[in-house]
Amino acid sequence: MKILDPATYLGSRTSYLQAHGLGVSITSYQPGTPLDTSFHAHVHPHLTLLLQGGTLEKRQRGQYERRAGETVFFHAGEGHQNSHTLLPSKNINLEFETRFMHTSGLDETSMAGALKNNPGAAFLPLRVHAELLAGDAATADSIAMLVLHALNPPPATRQAPPAWIRRAGELLRDRWNEPVGLEELAAAVDVHPVTLSRYFPRYFPGTLGQYLRKLRVARALTMIRTTTLSLTQIAYACGFCDQIHFTRTFREFTGLLPKTFRKM
Repeated sequence: MKILDPATYLGSRTSYLQAHGLGVSITSYQPGTPLDTSFHAHVHPHLTLLLQGGTLEKRQRGQYERRAGETVFFHAGEGHQNSHTLLPSKNINLEFETRFMHTSGLDETSMAGALKNNPGAAFLPLRVHAELLAGDAATADSIAMLVLHALNPPPATRQAPPAWIRRAGELLRDRWNEPVGLEELAAAVDVHPVTLSRYFPRYFPGTLGQYLRKLRVARALTMIRTTTLSLTQIAYACGFCDQIHFTRTFREFTGLLPKTFRKM
């Protein structure tokens, strides 16, 4: 049986991001391209979401028809075979390296169980994909947060937020236009990065990247209404890499285009 190296899949890899022991890749399978239907396995456990197309998947315990929108978990070294693939086909793959498993306290059994028992975990690759599209300085840290919160969520509690949560919020609001990373933020509030990743989505609306983007859009609202700066100038002043990202993020949070808001 063929064992594929990390970040290697049978399709054509169109994008890849590696950070914090996680690997995120998008693979495509196009008409006219020979498909490898050999029995194979992967070095690391991973999740795969079928974004487009479908496939007939064979494993030791059975055969399954996989369709677009379905999320599947593969154990490290678990043999499987894909055939009768509907083309064009596209997958997003979320790979878990050994160091991520160790630092996060996760194991393959609990990860497979989370996918089965937590409905929200099935959307994890989609949320990861959304962070990839955002493509800002907080993308890698936000993906780590999403994974930990979905697969290893903190226990439910009615207690007041810990003091470090308040400090984290103050720091982010003070530095709204600066790239603040997970490691830096964790060190500033004196908690482990894994703890911050697990608890951040509980007390803040979304991931680190989503929260920073919300702060920047809020500042842009004021600048659009109170200055004569161009929208491009405002985009850069608010920490966006270009006006395309600014427009997309602004619309995501407000439902409006920046130019529409300026004319209101």
